[in-house]
Amino acid sequence: MNLAFPVLLLVLNLMGYLSRQMYFIDDLKKTTKQNITKTNTYKSDRLLFYIGKSTNKNIVAYYINLLPDGRINSDEPIHPCWKLYQKGQEGAESELSFLQRKFAYGIECKSIDKQNNNYVAKLVCYKRKNIYLKKLNKESNYKAYIEINSQLAVLNKIFITIDGGSLLCPNITKIEISGQNVTSGLEVSEIIIP
Repeated sequence: MNLAFPVLLLVLNLMGYLSRQMYFIDDLKKTTKQNITKTNTYKSDRLLFYIGKSTNKNIVAYYINLLPDGRINSDEPIHPCWKLYQKGQEGAESELSFLQRKFAYGIECKSIDKQNNNYVAKLVCYKRKNIYLKKLNKESNYKAYIEINSQLAVLNKIFITIDGGSLLCPNITKIEISGQNVTSGLEVSEIIIP
């Protein structure tokens, strides 16, 4: 078993507690709890993909990180943060903690084409799959591309199923990666059993 999985298991159990301890943000900037950002959907112009889990409705959303002039932030092209959907927090955003970024939900990006601002990214907890951040043409939006069952797809979501376990060792029974095939437009998914 990859060492990242036990760390992910620990962080998944701690994330509910840690997410309640973090400051909320407005438009991905730290603010006070009085300025919580609210939305009614997972969709956003900036949203690339998200990670959900079976233990609650909260998700980790991965946004394209653009500078005020519309160019991509080359220092951090993808910005992950919590979208909270528990009662009373519908759509509030909250930054990931240091441990969550470092061991569970963080994403490492590397430029592969500086001229066209294309990147390859890997989730810190599962580095076996590359995620490619790119535009198909100058008029299109950035998308996250990944190989799902040997098919190139636009990554939509990753869903983690947890069935019991403990605080230090949750029982992750499966990880489902879902997206849309770039050629056919059909939904595709792949299940990983850890």
